[in-house]
Amino acid sequence: MTEIVEKEKVYLSFDIEADGQSPAYNSMLSLGIVGFKTNGDEVFEWQKNLKPEADKHMEQRCWNEFWSKHPEQWKFVNTNQVSVEEGMLDLSAKLKELNKTYKFDWVARPSAYDWQWLKYNYEKTRETHADMFNIGYTAKCLSALWWSYCKRNKLTSEQKNTLWKKLEGDTTVTHNSLDDARAQGRVFVGLMKLDGIF
Repeated sequence: MTEIVEKEKVYLSFDIEADGQSPAYNSMLSLGIVGFKTNGDEVFEWQKNLKPEADKHMEQRCWNEFWSKHPEQWKFVNTNQVSVEEGMLDLSAKLKELNKTYKFDWVARPSAYDWQWLKYNYEKTRETHADMFNIGYTAKCLSALWWSYCKRNKLTSEQKNTLWKKLEGDTTVTHNSLDDARAQGRVFVGLMKLDGIF
């Protein structure tokens, strides 16, 4: 009888950059993903900048309050762009390969925002490419986990900032989707260790 070996789980921390609040009206401009083992080792990295969709438009508030204040990041998301379809097909291929060795969960901050973009764009592509990898329907929310930990431990604002920087290590949030995915992934793993989950 063949022994079934349980796959090790990794956590895919992902971050998106967009030109508005909703995939119903706006475009996802960049997606970055970093996969972490529970010990903090990185086993996966992926990033694509995506062409804005023709039937969507940039939200003026997003430009005024975010992109106009981050010109270097705006310049970056407008380089090496691929279509949403090309990007999602490439991601599917990479996830199929990763899944040969690992099973995985998604993590974002906040997941309610980032997941809607990933799920919408991925599933829109999957409608005409049925053999794409199934990414599931849930993502763990680092924002909620962080809020809960800080509340339970009654951390002050200063203590929160100190802990966050400690868990980030040598990474930081830059509004580059890959950098942000890596930084929040480090925080997620560190937080799970502090809570005795990992």
